[in-house]
Amino acid sequence: MIAPIDETALNKPKAQGDELRWKVGQAVENSQLPMPNLSKEEVLAITSLCNDDNIIILPTDKSNATMLMDRAEYPKKFADLMATVNKSPILRTERKLTQILGKIKDLIPPTNYRQLIQNYSKLPRLYGFPKIHKDSFLLRSYVSGRSSAYYPLNRFLVDIITPIIGKYPSYVKNSTHFEVISNNTLIHFNQMVSLNVLSLFTILPTDESLTVVREKLTSDASLKERICIPIDNIMEILTCVKATYFVIGFSRISAGRTSSDGITVVLCTDQCISFKEISFGSTPLKPTMWLQY
Repeated sequence: MIAPIDETALNKPKAQGDELRWKVGQAVENSQLPMPNLSKEEVLAITSLCNDDNIIILPTDKSNATMLMDRAEYPKKFADLMATVNKSPILRTERKLTQILGKIKDLIPPTNYRQLIQNYSKLPRLYGFPKIHKDSFLLRSYVSGRSSAYYPLNRFLVDIITPIIGKYPSYVKNSTHFEVISNNTLIHFNQMVSLNVLSLFTILPTDESLTVVREKLTSDASLKERICIPIDNIMEILTCVKATYFVIGFSRISAGRTSSDGITVVLCTDQCISFKEISFGSTPLKPTMWLQY
């Protein structure tokens, strides 16, 4: 609340700005806390749970609920995803990133280059939300990449690759787009079926996904309008983000990726659409319509 008010005050004459700040300060000082919606016993119970080092309190995936889990069990849920490394990969990652970006330094704006070069970065942090709607309470894994070496690079790559997804005939932008397509195509005796991929992000064949991306970028006539970087250099940069490192000791994901950044979503969407196009193109019985959403 304070930040927008201060920005507004700066755009006013000094006397009016100072008066606005004073009035806001007075309103905050004279304000009273709302009545608590928890009883004293409930507050004590929550405090006791928060102070218990043997449990961990987690928000659940795809539901507005909270789950208590044995703290010792939490890292075991990631055991199938992790491969431990001996030392921190931060310095090696930063050196590799600097080397690759040095090849395209003259092809991107200086401001972009300075944003992509990283020093004193941190390892991303792994966390997971329990899937209480599935057996054995598996965790949906996320990696928070803020302040990591590849965080700005992920955002840079998304802007380059995202436009190629919209060129697929089976691509659906949102629910409104789906409604328009389905109303024009589906007829009364069709049956709509939804298919789900189990653990899509962590089983993603990354090398195959990069091959699909290269093919689509090669055939994309508008690529040179978006970026002047050669495709070989784009693919080299994409290879940088292929392995996801994170903090639990020093670990990296052993296969696929985690659902944590934009480039992962783009790679998964592109790979799924490409796979379905190949599959449905080779079968004699084809659905009336199939879409990737």
